[in-house]
Amino acid sequence: MDILEQISKNISNLSKKQKVVAKYILENWKNIPHQSSVEIAKNLEISQSSVIRTTKTLGFNSFPELQNALHLIIQRQLSFVDRLEQTEVVNPNIETTLLKIRHLQEMNLRQTINASNPKHIRQTIEYIVNARKVYVVGMRSSATLVHYLGFNLNMMTKKIKQITNDYSLLEDIRSLDKQDLLIAISFPRYTQLTKTAVYLAKEQQCPIVAITDCLSSPIAKPADIVLLAASKSLYFNQSLSAAMALCDILLTQLTTDYHQLYRQGMEELEKDYERLNIF
Repeated sequence: MDILEQISKNISNLSKKQKVVAKYILENWKNIPHQSSVEIAKNLEISQSSVIRTTKTLGFNSFPELQNALHLIIQRQLSFVDRLEQTEVVNPNIETTLLKIRHLQEMNLRQTINASNPKHIRQTIEYIVNARKVYVVGMRSSATLVHYLGFNLNMMTKKIKQITNDYSLLEDIRSLDKQDLLIAISFPRYTQLTKTAVYLAKEQQCPIVAITDCLSSPIAKPADIVLLAASKSLYFNQSLSAAMALCDILLTQLTTDYHQLYRQGMEELEKDYERLNIF
């Protein structure tokens, strides 16, 4: 049962005010990912708390979780051509584009920060520090994040392996066990290979951290920790800027908590930079 069917089925059990919110969601679900709970409350002339309570009654932990779930439905329905046509309509000129992109990126970043659980961030860092080997996996556009996170982690410790293709994925993942860590990164359109890597790692009892856009993501369910990053975009593909910021959060906290642990490695790296005249 998808989310819209779930809301329709449960609407009869809601209070009068909650039914108003639920009907608004059903009638405007394509716009909900781009509206705040404050905006919806204003449109319906009710309180913001009523919108949030209805969201939780419908089975979501928060309003952003509902937005992410609806956004996933939209992305699955739209082809690249559909998204391209939307871009041409939404962005008639560069001035409008600049304003809309600024607003959207601010919203993505705000949602990502608000959805970040400090305990999950801390546990991810502990996993990285204590793991025998850390595998960072992601395909297609997510490979950009794999390179960014993996490159910076590799500057601190040499136990990092990046996987962005299928050349040796099965062999690499099969070697994992509970002493290692898999960081899987996947955003729409999700790849079967990343999902396969996660489920194989699960079979090997390897801890898994998923960096993705919503709890409905195919890599979220088997993961031990899910770190969410909003990826809404006005063009034909997903925006990864908020996910990049999430990687920065991990890297910053890791170096803050364990700067002494990685100090020697960084000093040796600086010597190599000087020797090779890299500046």
